[in-house]
Amino acid sequence: MLTLPTMTPASDELHFRLDEREFTRAHRLHLRHALLNSKNIGLVLIAVFLIAGQAQVLGPTRWAGPFFLALWGALLLGVIYAFVSLPGRLYRRRPDFHGEQLVILSKENLFLKLQRSEDVHEWNTFSKLRENDEFFLLYFQFSLPLVIPKRVFEAHPERVDAFRSQIHLLASSAV
Repeated sequence: MLTLPTMTPASDELHFRLDEREFTRAHRLHLRHALLNSKNIGLVLIAVFLIAGQAQVLGPTRWAGPFFLALWGALLLGVIYAFVSLPGRLYRRRPDFHGEQLVILSKENLFLKLQRSEDVHEWNTFSKLRENDEFFLLYFQFSLPLVIPKRVFEAHPERVDAFRSQIHLLASSAV
């Protein structure tokens, strides 16, 4: 039988609200890890070496340099756009994120209630937990991360470790 780490009687329910600044910071943390990882950096380095090889093969043509420079510029602008603009746009386009959020943890799943919708995430679809000083990001299959601000534990800082343990225990028991 699964025994959850004890936190407090209401520990399995988390109530919070994210403003646009918090939501944006949390999703930029997500994008930083999603875009700036060793796989993507490796792919960029391979592309640079391929471009250098193509430049050697094509020789001193006038179109190759400007073409590849424009291509890299467009790629760089796309990454900057994704990092700077998309989290705020996502928040503004989804009114559900503006209101009170309720997260309920159970042995079977994580229940998320937003202002206008509800969602259930089974623990067997949980893929990882990422955190920084401000947020927990819970990743489930085929979805954006669920953001839980650590400030919900301000009154009881010891609950942060208990929550982390509880997530790992629930996720590992579902495998």
